[in-house]
Amino acid sequence: MDNVRRVTTPWVEGAATWNTRDGTTPWAGGSFFTAADYAATNYGSFTPNSNGAKTLDVAALVNDWVNNGFPNRGIALVSTGIDNGNAQCASKENGTAADRPTLAVSWTLPVTGATATRVELSSTPYW
Repeated sequence: MDNVRRVTTPWVEGAATWNTRDGTTPWAGGSFFTAADYAATNYGSFTPNSNGAKTLDVAALVNDWVNNGFPNRGIALVSTGIDNGNAQCASKENGTAADRPTLAVSWTLPVTGATATRVELSSTPYW
């Protein structure tokens, strides 16, 4: 099973590796990416027991980014160790476009208790 966690350590896309967050600076956990680099809160789980897309509701995580002041440093997929450790995820650089990860965000604007305003426009010809 893999859990979705919020990354807490700042990192640089294109420079981060398993050992460094920006090409030179170690991760907060030391010599490699560890639990010190992501939050303890689990925002979702999935079992990678088949190929193909997995769907998770991470609305609580997005809410934390938008409304609770947490910086969006991405997500970490953290293995719980009960899936034989063989889960594989493609990166956005994968040569097969269909295998690249995607994120689809859907939202609905909340309905407010405000009443609609009616506006009537008219004109009188000016001669």
